[in-house]
Amino acid sequence: LEYELSRDMRVSLRIYDVLGRLVRTLEDGNRHSGVYHIRWDLTNDNRRELPSGVYFVLFETQEGRAIKKIVAVR
Repeated sequence: LEYELSRDMRVSLRIYDVLGRLVRTLEDGNRHSGVYHIRWDLTNDNRRELPSGVYFVLFETQEGRAIKKIVAVR
């Protein structure tokens, strides 16, 4: 996953399953401007492996939010 910030701001990057349950928080805090590359290893917040399938990525800042559907395959 990749995102770019034009200025310093708070960022939240979370993964949800198809039932809308939060499975992983990848980012949650203040970040400096720049380009970020985040690798998700298909595990949940407890580091347990998740099955291949469809997941939703929710990216939020004070400027807005974006949701993307991803297909994760082992």
